[in-house]
Amino acid sequence: RLRRFGIDVSEGHDRVHLEPGMEVVVSSVVPDELDELAAASELGLRVIHRGQLLAELVALKASICVTGAHGKTTTTAMIAFAAERLGLDPTWLVGGEVPQLGGNAGPGGGDLLIAEGDESDGSCALLRPRVAVVTNVDLDHHARYASVRDVERLFAEWISHVPADGAVVLGDGVSLPEGAAPVTRFGFDAGANWHISGFRSGPEGS
Repeated sequence: RLRRFGIDVSEGHDRVHLEPGMEVVVSSVVPDELDELAAASELGLRVIHRGQLLAELVALKASICVTGAHGKTTTTAMIAFAAERLGLDPTWLVGGEVPQLGGNAGPGGGDLLIAEGDESDGSCALLRPRVAVVTNVDLDHHARYASVRDVERLFAEWISHVPADGAVVLGDGVSLPEGAAPVTRFGFDAGANWHISGFRSGPEGS
């Protein structure tokens, strides 16, 4: 898929991939002692985390970002699918393959960007969307967080940056301090603004 967009792809890690003037983007699983990163330093290349690059993209458009301990990939994919069907031609970046959309990312031509924010490495804190969605709060990454309170603090700090003309959307049981943006709730709770009803679960899914 990348090659279809005219992007050169090299597999594996090798310092010969690097050239002067490049920008190097790394994920959280790339070790600091990687020889390729040493070469980047020797060439004086800018090295940034993928979360920083995502933050730059989020800042370019009206953005909806989804995070949470569970369900963020599915939720982000559903929002992107709905936006596409509505003719909004969104740019979207999801942490998993979405068969209905043909991949895990798409460069839309519209004004909307929809992205999944990663709480496992805390990089969701870098994102400044117009709409912030938190599906749920749970302790899912013990190597980074000591308690659920640590996760709550991360999400509370994140949503505090949503502007007053934006929106914060919270799932069932998510309790976070309110900031300038209005809060909307979704889920199975009877008091949710967007209430799930008619739920069925079977062998083919929900």
